[in-house]
Amino acid sequence: MTEQQAADEHGEGDPEGRASLSVFGAEFDLARTDAPLRPYVICASPRSGSTLLTTLLHGTGRMGVPAEYFNPRFLQPALGRRFGVSADGARVVGGDYLDALIRHRTAANGVFGVKILLSQVQTWMIVPSFRRFLSHATFLWLRRRDKQAQALSMVMAQTTQVWHRERDSEAVEAVPAFNAAQLRRAQGIILAEDFGWSQFFAINRVRPISVQYEDLVADPDPPCRALAEAVGVRDLPPLTMERAITRPTSGAANEAWRRQWRQSLRFRRPPSAR
Repeated sequence: MTEQQAADEHGEGDPEGRASLSVFGAEFDLARTDAPLRPYVICASPRSGSTLLTTLLHGTGRMGVPAEYFNPRFLQPALGRRFGVSADGARVVGGDYLDALIRHRTAANGVFGVKILLSQVQTWMIVPSFRRFLSHATFLWLRRRDKQAQALSMVMAQTTQVWHRERDSEAVEAVPAFNAAQLRRAQGIILAEDFGWSQFFAINRVRPISVQYEDLVADPDPPCRALAEAVGVRDLPPLTMERAITRPTSGAANEAWRRQWRQSLRFRRPPSAR
């Protein structure tokens, strides 16, 4: 089954989730290891840079194959069928699926990583083995300081259907018609996600490694190395943005919307206009 066929079987919603299908194939499976499991969890929200981070970590060869394995529309059902742990061809058997993931996607050094959204955590919390998995995991919380830029990225991706940009491709420069209501909704989703994650960490008395998207893009080596060292990996190769296979999607359209958003809220003239 191709990546596109796997995606098409699960509908057209959640286009960003298709990025996880890039690691659907058996060529991403790793040999079984007897090393003690060293799990980590990347806690993300939409457009926080999680695809950039997971591809950088995977590229090291020492951090497993982190991906959005609990996406219910894409990678989860596709891998559930391939691993033979689907109850009815679509619905995965919770504990069996997690066991299969660990079996096939753990590096020789015992490191196994996942990217997960808050809604996926809440769905899987009923599975006892998932809760045990979390209790032994190292957590990294990926956020963006510039929430407006994050919301703009979310809206622009939904509007243009360009969710990720390859390393050598150009940014999307077409400017869709400004939609303040759409931007407000995106801002609300992002703020709610951040608040929900903060509750998750407080409730479980977890102090995650906190990484800001802006710092990751400026220099990916320190945040990736901090996570690697937290799970006991000391031989991570140097990481730069030149090693990344994706690039930020921001461009002229995002900046045009940012200007229009500010204008839609302004009742005082900016200082330079006085």
